Amino acid sequence: MKVRFILVTLSLAIIFSYSHLTVASSFGKETELEKMHELIKAEGLSVQKWELILKENVQLANYSILTANLHEYFQGAEFQREESDKAVKFFWEDAHKTNGINETFIMIVPKDNQEMIDLTYKMDGAVWNKPAQSYYSSKLALVIKDIFTENMTKFSCVTALSSDKISSVYFFEKITEKLNVQTLDEMQEKDFNVLSGYTEQWKEGIPGENLSTNIQLAARTGLGGQTSITIGTPIILTEY
Repeated sequence: MKVRFILVTLSLAIIFSYSHLTVASSFGKETELEKMHELIKAEGLSVQKWELILKENVQLANYSILTANLHEYFQGAEFQREESDKAVKFFWEDAHKTNGINETFIMIVPKDNQEMIDLTYKMDGAVWNKPAQSYYSSKLALVIKDIFTENMTKFSCVTALSSDKISSVYFFEKITEKLNVQTLDEMQEKDFNVLSGYTEQWKEGIPGENLSTNIQLAARTGLGGQTSITIGTPIILTEY
């Protein structure tokens, strides 16, 4: 449990400092999320969930245009506004029943900071097929064009359920081999393993002493003996 606490604390610290991450555009080529699904499919695993998260801090001067674009983009979506002593929080949520994809957007305008707005966009689903992939590709391009800039940071991850024939050790070895991953850190517990590394195939990463961390693999064995495996870049932000 101590190791898990350390990992969660580290991930939260990284989230709040994401503006220092290195960024590279993936337009015009296969995205990391699409590559992850290919890797999962190649091993015959069943996808449980996939997720895309975009983050950026933008100038307060863009507030009016940004708000108008968000209301236009999320027409018909559930909208909430919350206000506290420290910030105003805007929340849009759009669940698409036809393809099972959910979209959420959070905009936080701090009252003690007159310059920056915090933006977080999330798209997730439990099924990855041609309609889902098509929707993901078109919406990703649109939301980046209308809301974010080239300074945004992108986090992607896919979680799959391991079969009886595939162990987490075997899966880690296959992924590190296929992506030519250089292991930078590894933590192991009885039912919980995490590997952090670097691959030249993915350019967006968290700067380190020598190499950037731009891939994480996590495996967790549940009470039923089944193991869920997650691939993420540059790190895994969700619970694993």
